[in-house]
Amino acid sequence: MTVYVLSQLVRVRAGRAQLTFAREAAAALAGLPGVATKVSKQGLEVLATDEDALRTAIAWLGERYGRRLLAFRPQVVCADAAEPVMRVRVVTQPDYAQPVKRSLRRRGAELLSAKAREGDVEIVALAPQSNIIGFGRELTAISWNTALLEIVFSHYDRGERAAAGPPPAAARTAVAAARLE
Repeated sequence: MTVYVLSQLVRVRAGRAQLTFAREAAAALAGLPGVATKVSKQGLEVLATDEDALRTAIAWLGERYGRRLLAFRPQVVCADAAEPVMRVRVVTQPDYAQPVKRSLRRRGAELLSAKAREGDVEIVALAPQSNIIGFGRELTAISWNTALLEIVFSHYDRGERAAAGPPPAAARTAVAAARLE
């Protein structure tokens, strides 16, 4: 099974239907190794297994269509990639608990618990590693450098949550309120 890790949308300037261009360009790129295409009304999405394959495909299209070609910024995609999920544990003073929870939610964290302890609050959450980068600096600012932070690997998210999509806002609010308040 081929895994395509890069994607780039390509269009042509006015004067030509994008769907017609996409079909024509997809047929022309059909023989290139490490390249696949998706045709749409927005243009042609070029999928590639690596940077060299993508660069070759875009260069070939550039030669064929010249200045009429519009190539958007490449995107990293990987259907089989698994996102590392981190367990985040914060111990802070009660005054800073709500701002810490808001910060974690903004970063896509799933809040698991918030327990009042002897003079402080322990907050435990799961968050994608890519979203939690830089949280330590933000926590320092929120808590005036009084909170304790522990971040450890929990598991790999194979995309089940992402594929299902986020729950409706009302459901997220109800679940969060039931868990944390």
